[in-house]
Amino acid sequence: MIERLVKKIGITATAVDEKQGGVFENLPAELSGILNAYAGSTFGNGLYRLHSFQSSFKWAGIIGDYFTEYKNKILPFGFDWMGRQFCAAINDKRLFMFDPATAEDFEIDQTLVPLHNEDFADDTDEMLAVNMFDRILAHNKMSSLNYDQCLGFKIPLFLGGEDSIGNYEAQDMEVYWHINGEIVKKTKDLPDGTIIGKVEIE
Repeated sequence: MIERLVKKIGITATAVDEKQGGVFENLPAELSGILNAYAGSTFGNGLYRLHSFQSSFKWAGIIGDYFTEYKNKILPFGFDWMGRQFCAAINDKRLFMFDPATAEDFEIDQTLVPLHNEDFADDTDEMLAVNMFDRILAHNKMSSLNYDQCLGFKIPLFLGGEDSIGNYEAQDMEVYWHINGEIVKKTKDLPDGTIIGKVEIE
């Protein structure tokens, strides 16, 4: 179903252990077909990855805790090097993207297979920022990301960090989401321009 993405970017790793524990059932045909064929696959050394059965349901909970209005309403199917999560709505065909660095959610104006075979395969820099990914890997003397890693901001944007190559480092993706989520919770009601000194993460 997503053979064009596979051919253009390539599968560079498969999280074999992650694929154990179940199969995707009772889902729309396109979604179950993609995940049952490629669950746990890494594309382009970590540029984009598909969820496994286990990680999809785990991340549905994590995303629901961060973006509470989507709790129990989405199924994550993929994620990129920035830790952004791509999800399908459970009750319809809408697709969403969730960004932990900016606390923003976006509805994607595309369907599942074209998203992979057209947007990700042909507009790779616009959709997945492949050039920035390659530059950050080179800057950090890395060749790839582990399945559970993302390249996150050392100093979060919420705390005045810059969106620059030197402010990225490899981080555990779940920890990165937790830290950004806690910062958002503690700062969301502060007036614009408030100087933040110390934020304690629970």
